[in-house]
Amino acid sequence: MNTKTLTARVVPVSARLLAALQSLYNKRTDDGLVFDSGDFKRSWRTACKLAGVVGCHFHDLRATFATRLISAGMRVAEVAKITRRSNLQTLYAHYLRVNGDAVERAASLLDRMNGE
Repeated sequence: MNTKTLTARVVPVSARLLAALQSLYNKRTDDGLVFDSGDFKRSWRTACKLAGVVGCHFHDLRATFATRLISAGMRVAEVAKITRRSNLQTLYAHYLRVNGDAVERAASLLDRMNGE
């Protein structure tokens, strides 16, 4: 209930991420949180630096998440609900990314339409 709107959030995670989070939880040295939320931006920058990731902001993950779900076949309306984007225009304009796979699929569809 620690959100701007004071509403609970349910976040879908993969089995791989769940296992990684469970491992971190089990390795805690006290009964505290898995992640120290004292200075999230600093922690994020440090994690990116250690991973060799340049130019990635935490908020970028929402766009990647939405793009991957839609690419996997999930309906846009469902992705909008999960990402808490009530306005589909916002989802399209700010969160969906066209990647190389999308361009290749588009070319393949055009080829099929033209009988090539």
